[in-house]
Amino acid sequence: SEFRTVCDVAKALAVSTSTVTRMCVAGQLPAYRIGRQWRIDQTDFVRWLRARRSGQWRQFTSVEMSGGCDTATRDFY
Repeated sequence: SEFRTVCDVAKALAVSTSTVTRMCVAGQLPAYRIGRQWRIDQTDFVRWLRARRSGQWRQFTSVEMSGGCDTATRDFY
């Protein structure tokens, strides 16, 4: 699975990076804390978008993990 940065997700949602970070901290977006940074799994992000569009959104629990990540900017779809 590929991980996206807060910046990547902010661009995809057309919101600020601060907004995405707040969503991660609040558990409103499925995200992983890696050190001091947040990463969002691409598959989880697409599911989250679909759930929000269908009205089936739910609060997610942030999970801490360690390891590397892919920071390349790519489309989510």
